[in-house]
Amino acid sequence: MPGPIGAFVAYWNSLPKTGHLPQLSDFFDSMPPDLAPYMAVCDIYGPDKTKIRFFGTQLVESAAFDPTGMSVADLYDETLRPQVHGMLWACSQRPVGYLSRRKIIGRSGFVNVHPSVGLPIEIPTSGVRAVVNFSRASGGRSHVAEDRAYLVQEMKLERWIDLGAGAP
Repeated sequence: MPGPIGAFVAYWNSLPKTGHLPQLSDFFDSMPPDLAPYMAVCDIYGPDKTKIRFFGTQLVESAAFDPTGMSVADLYDETLRPQVHGMLWACSQRPVGYLSRRKIIGRSGFVNVHPSVGLPIEIPTSGVRAVVNFSRASGGRSHVAEDRAYLVQEMKLERWIDLGAGAP
């Protein structure tokens, strides 16, 4: 995987692991500063229960709001929510990574495409697993609040990333 997504995966791979997963504390302790603004951390409590723990500054700027504390489902069109929750649940439980592509279309018709990678991570103090997601929009322009489309209208799982436990 070339480019920023490849750099994010290489960083995740470089961390010490218990089993197949690094711990969130190790992840944040040495996070390269050029990657952090494009990262989100989602806590996974169950097959359809999630919460956004962290949303990087560039993601906030692109979205024109900060969804920290919200359910991941709140960011997606209702028809996509089962797919998104299923992907996050598989990622956290197997564990397995994923490559995906999200499309957000603003009210003015501006299209923002977000290629992304998600990788599972352990949070031993909380008893839950999480998924760290790295996403850089292919468009160079952020949505302004007036143009913002609140929901992701399209999402495509491009492929699973086998982390040693097999892929779905």
